[in-house]
Amino acid sequence: MKAQACFQFNYNDENDREAVIDLFKKAEAAGCKIDMQLAEVEWSPLFGSFQDPYGVTWMANAITE
Repeated sequence: MKAQACFQFNYNDENDREAVIDLFKKAEAAGCKIDMQLAEVEWSPLFGSFQDPYGVTWMANAITE
């Protein structure tokens, strides 16, 4: 069974947005496999996912309030 972690953040909060962008940069630098770069998708202004070396898939989804 594969593990997945999904979290949502407030797109309108600049600190939240920058934290997620920084997380993806650090994950890629650490050797994580980026499955989907952070980008606008149909359901979110910013969504992305990556897989860490342990096989856990991490997803970030922006919400607007």
